Amino acid sequence: MTALSLPGLRDALRSTPWTPLVRDYESYLRATRQLAPLTVRNYLNDLMPYVEFLKKRGVTDLGSADRPFLRAYLAWLLEIGYQRPSVARKLSALRAFYRFLRDRGTAATDQTDQVSAPKLERRLPGVASAEDIERFLSVPDTGKPPGVRDRAILEVIYAAGMRVSEAASLDVPEIDLQTREVRVTGKGSKMRVTLLGRPAAEWLARYLQEVRPAWTRPGTGAALFLNQSGGRLTVRSIQEIVRRCATAAGLDPSFHTHTLRHSFATHML
Repeated sequence: MTALSLPGLRDALRSTPWTPLVRDYESYLRATRQLAPLTVRNYLNDLMPYVEFLKKRGVTDLGSADRPFLRAYLAWLLEIGYQRPSVARKLSALRAFYRFLRDRGTAATDQTDQVSAPKLERRLPGVASAEDIERFLSVPDTGKPPGVRDRAILEVIYAAGMRVSEAASLDVPEIDLQTREVRVTGKGSKMRVTLLGRPAAEWLARYLQEVRPAWTRPGTGAALFLNQSGGRLTVRSIQEIVRRCATAAGLDPSFHTHTLRHSFATHML
């Protein structure tokens, strides 16, 4: 199945029981999640096989999709020729869609977390594609404060090619949003100045304006990235954020924080 443009997707979904829901979901991705048009198109494209499967099975109630039904859907994707990484991405998109339906009370049940994508072949850690990185960065639910923080962290690590320990140790005074510069303390306490791209700077500004002030406590100090108790986010916590988002994006199990550094360097070149 080839990728469709947004108008093509709308045409394909016309006159189905889910047309209004998908239209609302598209608006949610654009306005609330603030995703780029290409990312929105990719999310909707990855839902198209599920719509086809629902039609084939004569299912109209999205909340009736239980674990056996979802497992049958994943098996059908493999049967019609989708490769395992593609199936993993489609499951990731389906989970995001059902999370949206659950939050708005449209689907009474959501069992997408009870099924797993086919295991991917393990490869040596390497470089993620630009599309993979885009999907990875869009995973955090930026309609909620923790999601805004997580998006800011991921954007900063990727845009600046930082080690996770460097991101964890950042302080607010080391950020200059006007020039989009960050003073980073690396190995051996060596200081370097790195630049942020516009998306990273914008998400960081939103975090600083909307989230961090509500989480600060008397002992918070100058720490940039905080947990909800006002403490500095640890290296382990950031690694867990990266791992969780990579899994949700359907990326290779070998994807980790250092993959972001490799990808940053390669994409810069």
